[in-house]
Amino acid sequence: MPVELRLLGGVTVLHGGAATRVALERPVSLLVRLAVAGEWVERAELARLYRPDTPEAEALTYVRKLVFRARRYAWASTLEVTADALRWQVSTDVARFAAAAASRDWAGAVTEYGGRFLGGASLGGAPGFEAWREAEDRALEAALLEARTGLAQLHEEAGRYEEAAQLHQA
Repeated sequence: MPVELRLLGGVTVLHGGAATRVALERPVSLLVRLAVAGEWVERAELARLYRPDTPEAEALTYVRKLVFRARRYAWASTLEVTADALRWQVSTDVARFAAAAASRDWAGAVTEYGGRFLGGASLGGAPGFEAWREAEDRALEAALLEARTGLAQLHEEAGRYEEAAQLHQA
């Protein structure tokens, strides 16, 4: 059964017919970063994300340890690893939200948005990851505002003023 990752409103893994809420620990954060990318991410980039102020060889060793710990999760069995890059292709609510917003499916985007990225959780001691998380959160919030505004406009055009007003107040 495929894995699904919900990242809006917290971190929840859907696997084997069960939904499990997980804490934003470092190996989980690695999987989150890879899931959001949806494509190959170079190890060197991940090393800078977690250990920006250490020598590259030491930072790459740290990434190797994170990968080892991340592979312990049964739901991360499809994690792909090469000598230079990592990839974890799973379904995410972030990707569905972004696709709906990009296609101007305002109702779909508003429905898909389940809350702040990672539920607003932060990861101490990883300034690069934190900067990435904050940028993702801001971009998602901006896309949500656009979706709410677009959906409100559609409601106004259809004469559903109360529904439009609720969206403007949210």
